[in-house]
Amino acid sequence: MVDLLDFLFLPILFLIGLITGYQDFKEGKIKNKWIILGLVWGLGIYIFFLIWALVVPYTFILPSYISKVFINSAIALVIGYLLWYFNLWSAGDAKLFFIFSLLLPLKYYWKTALPYFPSFALLINIFIPALLFLIGQNLFYFLKSISISKIAGFFSSGISKLKTTYPTFLKIFFGFFLIFITFQIIKNELANLFGQFGWWQASVLLLVIILRKSLNKVFQKNWFLCLFSLGIIFYLIFGYFAFSYSILAKLALLIRGSLFFMVIFMVASLLVSMFEESQKKHLPFAIWVMTGAIITMFLQSSLLSWLMQYLR
Repeated sequence: MVDLLDFLFLPILFLIGLITGYQDFKEGKIKNKWIILGLVWGLGIYIFFLIWALVVPYTFILPSYISKVFINSAIALVIGYLLWYFNLWSAGDAKLFFIFSLLLPLKYYWKTALPYFPSFALLINIFIPALLFLIGQNLFYFLKSISISKIAGFFSSGISKLKTTYPTFLKIFFGFFLIFITFQIIKNELANLFGQFGWWQASVLLLVIILRKSLNKVFQKNWFLCLFSLGIIFYLIFGYFAFSYSILAKLALLIRGSLFFMVIFMVASLLVSMFEESQKKHLPFAIWVMTGAIITMFLQSSLLSWLMQYLR
């Protein structure tokens, strides 16, 4: 089964990846005819095998495998749409990610397959190299244009801007900190049900990062911050009378855990903003989709999982 799927899907995947990567680099767009080709090819073959499996009792591709491919591709389509909606990549990149999720056999995710959405490893392997490239590119241009006068001007403008906007900045910072304290409360209360750190928590963190601009406006309202703070104070007082724990000790524990998520949030938000700026200048993302597919095939997992395993 594995060799047959490689033979049927990898040539067309590499063909679409190379052509769209070249066109995206030269013309700044991904043509729909290559997306349609991949969609027709992938769906056509899987539907043929599905019908074959229903007719012939013993077959080399099980209907359960095909259903996993369809579920994975459907989730990839939704994720791609959301990333396009929040300006993290173009519509063509979102559609190309969906096609690659459909065409890349599931065996290439087996080391770190996320249930229902194994292409999450592909998504990670697309974004990490692209992020490293953007960081390196920005660092190169910064070092190329660096001068004492520009550094002095940067710091003086930053200080003057902070003087005029620091009340708003503090409100926004405090609002996100309250979000992560609440996040810590939920994590602690539901630890036995969800585990110490699960995909649901990562999803909440990702949701906060995506909605950060909308939350910025909300956190500038004094009544909202007061209401949020009163809710946390009520939780601590209730715990003191109901479970007799120290309010200060509990608060210190919540703040310590919240600082961890706050650091992740600030770094991730900076990287997301970098991606949003790159989309204005057009980053040929089809190249990174192809790069991510090659990395996934080679590692059969995500770069993050490979790095964590390597560092152990």
